[in-house]
Amino acid sequence: MASKVGMCNAALRKVGANTINSLTEGSEEARICNERFDEILDTLLQLHPWNFALHRAELSVTLPAPAFGYTNKYLLPTNPYCLKVESEDAGYDYVIEGRYLLSNYGTIKIKYIKRITDVNDLSAAFRECFSDYLAGELAVPLTGSLQLKGLMLQQFGASFKWARLRDAQEGTPETQPEGSWITTRQ
Repeated sequence: MASKVGMCNAALRKVGANTINSLTEGSEEARICNERFDEILDTLLQLHPWNFALHRAELSVTLPAPAFGYTNKYLLPTNPYCLKVESEDAGYDYVIEGRYLLSNYGTIKIKYIKRITDVNDLSAAFRECFSDYLAGELAVPLTGSLQLKGLMLQQFGASFKWARLRDAQEGTPETQPEGSWITTRQ
């Protein structure tokens, strides 16, 4: 069973630092891990439409309407929390401003990246990718080595590609609409 502490310890071992028993213990390792964990997780979730982080919602109009430009305003979901809108179901024009989606249509259905609060919901490949990135963030404060940071971020690049590949292999590939560049070329 995965845990935040386990993911932090994976990163700490990669940089040769001491492991921790909790994120709130008094060590420098725990302090930095606790400070950076959630922010890094949110950032990495937004880099790709991970299957495990996708969620769908139907939004209703929120009042008051925008001052200009669009006729309707919708509050982005908070449960689960919306980190990034990936798509709108009907292909309507929209824009994100702060925690609102603005559009000219009555009801909007979106697919979005949700905030993950239970690390067991993350794929194993993503957790490995996360630990590589966290190791890069820990390298300089814990070891003083910019070279180690560079190596860890290089490793992150490779594990990120691997995690995206594994993620893309889940489900049926999306078909291209008729008349798209791909179907025209075939």
